[in-house]
This record gives sequence, structure tokens and C-alpha cells, in this order.
Amino acid sequence: MKYSKAIIVASSFFALLSQPVLAEQSNSSKSKPLIIRAYKSAYSSKVTPDDLIYGMAEVDKMLTDRKPMGFLVEKGDPIYTWAARQFAGEACGERISWNPEEDLGKPTYYKADHCFPTKDEKGYIRLRSNNGSGNVYDEHVLWEGCIFELLDIRNFKAFDKVYEDGCKGKFTKDEWIRLNTLISYKTDLAAKDFFYRNWSPYLKDKGIDPEEHKWQVDSAPKTYNEWIGQYTDKSGYPWDYWGTYYDTQIVPYVEATKGK
Repeated sequence: MKYSKAIIVASSFFALLSQPVLAEQSNSSKSKPLIIRAYKSAYSSKVTPDDLIYGMAEVDKMLTDRKPMGFLVEKGDPIYTWAARQFAGEACGERISWNPEEDLGKPTYYKADHCFPTKDEKGYIRLRSNNGSGNVYDEHVLWEGCIFELLDIRNFKAFDKVYEDGCKGKFTKDEWIRLNTLISYKTDLAAKDFFYRNWSPYLKDKGIDPEEHKWQVDSAPKTYNEWIGQYTDKSGYPWDYWGTYYDTQIVPYVEATKGK
């Protein structure tokens, strides 16, 4: 039996986005309906009406548990519908869940994470409601984390491939960190694209200036090497998560199964 699989972290705030995903604007809006333009998942056509009902229920639970999110997104809004479709199976080809746990098991600067789906465990996303010192995250920060995780969980096959190869002893620690962070970097780019294609127009439609609420990924460099070069403190990201996971999970498993 392998050690527990990695919970994929949202430390770098995206596969690149291009084609439209169906979403309808709220009937109460007087402006032109906003269409969510994003990478069209191969699983889009597999989402059934029952799946969508499930996805909407998960979004509703999330909005109940993280109340500020409801100040910005309501049922019928295009972002609501897009998020519901991701929970319904569009992200991974199977339903994923909202997990209300506050303790992510990581330093407090990790605002959100997800567990990608496996044959043994259902996928889910988690969002911290505060920074651990009593400062509650507002609706913009919470939605940034949510959208990032719903984009990042789409990479479950890539993350799982790295995990399986890591369990076979194919990587050094540096290679393990590089391969996992490369996937997250691509999600950074996708999230940045999502912000300008979708989130910014959505905020404008609600009379909110998007320039005042830019996401962390707005500053993502154009190349992975530039991006990873920003992280120089080896007590922080990515070493405090991916490095620790390699040392405490991958290495012991490889040692325990050597020669088997």
C-alpha cells in the first residue's frame, strides 16, 4: 500500500484556457449575458442534469460555509454555473466535493488546496476562511482560491503520473519538486487568463473595479524558470510542502518497497 497521495496545494496562484464553456447570466442582469470563456473540458458532455444538481448543491454548501463568497456570486450568475459544472464532473470526469475543513495541514499562508480524485478517494477542494490570526478572507480572496483549485484539479492525471513515477523511485527530490511545480505554474497562467477573460468582465458587470481586486497570479512571469526563481527561501514554498512530502512519503515508500 502506498502512503497517502498528495493534496495539491494552491500556493502559486492556471492548463491554458481558450474555448467557451456554457454558462448563463442571471436573469436579473440588464447587461449583455456574460459567457464564461475557458478551456473546454473533455468531460463537458458527460455532465448530466443529475450531476449538475449535485454540483449546484456543492456550491451552495460552499457559499453557506464561506458566507462572504455569496456577497459576490449568486445562483444563476455565470461564475456560479461554471463552478457548479466543475463540481458536477466537468473538471475531472467525475463528481468532486466541497470540503469545509479549515485545517489544511500546511502553513497558514496556504489559503486553499485540493485532493485530486483517485480510485480510493473522491476529489475535493478546501478554502481557509481566515489567515489563522482572526483576519477573515473577503469574497474576492475566497473566489480566487476556489477558481484556482477548480482549475488546478483538472491536472489530476499529470499530478498522478508524477506521483506514481515518484513511488517507483524515478525522481530526485529536486526533480519531484520541479515536475509538480511546473504543473502548478501552468495553472497560474490559466488562472491569469481566466481573470482577464471572465472574472474582470464579471466584476465590471457588477459595478466593481477589477483593478482593485487583481489576483496574485497577475504577476506570474512568462516562463517557468522566471516563476520558480522567485522562490528562494527554502523554508517556504515549494520546499515546505513538496519537499516535505517527498521526504516523509515518497522516500519511505520507495525504501520500503525496494527489491519487491
